[in-house]
Amino acid sequence: MSDFHSHDAFVEILSRHRGQLFGYIHALVRRLDDAEDIYQDTALVMWSKFREYESGTNFLGWACAIARFRAANFLKSERRRRKHFSQALQEKLAALQASVHPSDAGLQQEALIDCMERLPESDRQLVELCYGSHESFRQVAERLGRSPQSVYDALSRIRRVLFECIDRAVAREERLRNTEGRR
Repeated sequence: MSDFHSHDAFVEILSRHRGQLFGYIHALVRRLDDAEDIYQDTALVMWSKFREYESGTNFLGWACAIARFRAANFLKSERRRRKHFSQALQEKLAALQASVHPSDAGLQQEALIDCMERLPESDRQLVELCYGSHESFRQVAERLGRSPQSVYDALSRIRRVLFECIDRAVAREERLRNTEGRR
């Protein structure tokens, strides 16, 4: 086995990308305990396939592809406890998550999930319809018997509410960290 494909090399590169990979999985499955299980499962699969990984290529992309399949298998078999967002919306959320800096990813992801859960059911459903399907805003508006402008305005309001909620949650967490750091 080459030095690159050693256990130590695998642990080092996986550790470097843990936050982003975990955030990606968490965005797909939305429950922390499920994300932990899928992360562990993904890491085992990655280790078994590590010889196939080409040094110098996009490790995170390779890891996320494996994680996506593991999460999809989990979600297919899991449909019992909670209603999940569509696969398309989960993938969009996961793509957003993958683009966030690793140090900010976990906190913002947790805040987003919490803030989404605080939205009224009708707002969550509108987000799902507009971002989780392949329909245009116009098609969603027609389906709901609303004007496209009213759908757009509602989404603008929902995005603003989510951004403000996330900003408050992140600021609150940073204040807590700063307070604990001074002790």
